[in-house]
Amino acid sequence: MPNPFVVIAASSAVALTLSACRVANDQAASQAAHHSIDTPTREQTRAFLARLSITPETACAAGVTEAQVATLFEVGADTAESLAPSFESTAQAVSNARAGLASLRASASTELNSALSATIQQAEATLAAAITAQSTLWQTAFDTVTAGLPESTRSLLATLRANAGQATPTEFKAITREPQAWATLNTALQHARAREACGLQPSAAKASTITSAATDQTVYAAKQRLELNLPAIRAAWESAQLP
Repeated sequence: MPNPFVVIAASSAVALTLSACRVANDQAASQAAHHSIDTPTREQTRAFLARLSITPETACAAGVTEAQVATLFEVGADTAESLAPSFESTAQAVSNARAGLASLRASASTELNSALSATIQQAEATLAAAITAQSTLWQTAFDTVTAGLPESTRSLLATLRANAGQATPTEFKAITREPQAWATLNTALQHARAREACGLQPSAAKASTITSAATDQTVYAAKQRLELNLPAIRAAWESAQLP
C-alpha cells in the first residue's frame, strides 16, 4: 500500500510545478503583449524618423551610408520606444493647454474683464511652455538618433531638418538662408516649373537665381550624393530590420 505521506508530497510537488509553470507562462505572455504594444514596427519607425525629418532623401543628401541606415533604424526604434511616455505626456499637455485657451477666448468674446484678460495671458504662457517642452523633446530625440553619425552628417541633417518646411528640392535645403532669400528662390523655382510645363525657358533673372543657389558648394555636393546614392539608400531603407 502506498505511503500516504509520499503521495501527498508528490501531489503537492506536482501542484507547485504546475503553478510555477502557469506563473511563468503568464509572465511571458504579459511581456510579449507589452513588447508587441510598445515596440515600434518598421513602418512606425519610418514614420518616427520622418517626423525628425530623417528620410531617405535627407539622409542621402547629408551623406548617410547604406551601412548607417541600419543603425539609424535600430536607434530610432529604441528612442521612439523609450521616449513614448514623454511624447504622450507632452502632446497631452499641449492639447490641454490649447483647449483651455480656446475656452477662455470663447468666454472673452462675450465678456472681457481684467481678471479674465490676465487668465488668458497665463493660459497663453502655459501653452507656449507646453509647446517649448514638446519641441525640446523632439530635439532630444533627433540628437539621440543621430548621435552615432559623423559630426558633418549630423550638422547637415540638422540644417535639412530646420529647412524642412521649404518647398524646394532637398539639396537646396542643405544651407541656411534668410527668409527673403528663401522667398526669392521659391519664386524662381515656381516660375521655372511653370515655364517648363509650357515648354518655355525661365527668364534670365530667375534662371540666374536658381543657378546661383545650385552651384553653392554644399548644395552641389548634396545634389551629387542624391544623384549617385539615393537608389541604394532607398533600398536600404526598405530592407532595414529592427533589433
